[in-house]
Amino acid sequence: MGYEIHGLIGRNEPVAHAAAELGVLPVALPQGFAFLPGTVPDVDAGDPLPTDEQPLWWLTLDLEWAAISASRIGPIAYVEAEFAHGLGSQAAIVWSDGQIALGPLHEDDEQAASRRVPLGQWPVNRALRHLSVQSGTCPDEFEALRLGRHRDTDSWRESATSTR
Repeated sequence: MGYEIHGLIGRNEPVAHAAAELGVLPVALPQGFAFLPGTVPDVDAGDPLPTDEQPLWWLTLDLEWAAISASRIGPIAYVEAEFAHGLGSQAAIVWSDGQIALGPLHEDDEQAASRRVPLGQWPVNRALRHLSVQSGTCPDEFEALRLGRHRDTDSWRESATSTR
C-alpha cells in the first residue's frame, strides 16, 4: 500500500490564515498544529509542471502565496512525501516572516541509502523540527503529529470536510 501527502503544516493560526485565503478547511493535528491538504497543480492557472529538477512537485502557486502570507503570522511549512512498495521521496520548505527559512529540501531512497541518511534527517522531519514539533516518546516528529493516520492527501481533505 502506498503513501502520499502534500500540503501546509504549521501552528493553528498561520494555517487558519492560509486556509481562509484559499477557501479550504484545515485538519487539526496534535501539539497545536494543523495541516492544510494541497491540491493538484493547475497548469492552466500558471502552476508549473512537475519536473525532476523541481523538488517541490505539487506546490501550487496559490498554496505558495498563501504560505508566504501566513508565514508573517508564524512559521509554516509545505511538505510532500510519496512512497510505494517501500520506495519514495520527501520534500519540504519552510517560510517565516515572508521569507524562506529552510529549504527547499529533497531526499529520495536512492540518495538517502547512498549517504545513509537517518529518517530523522529526511526533509519532512527537518521541517517539522524547524516548526518546533516535539517528538516526545514517538520515533520522530512525523509520528508525533500522526501524519500517517491517512494514506493520501485526498483522505486528509475528506477528514477536513467531515469535521465541519
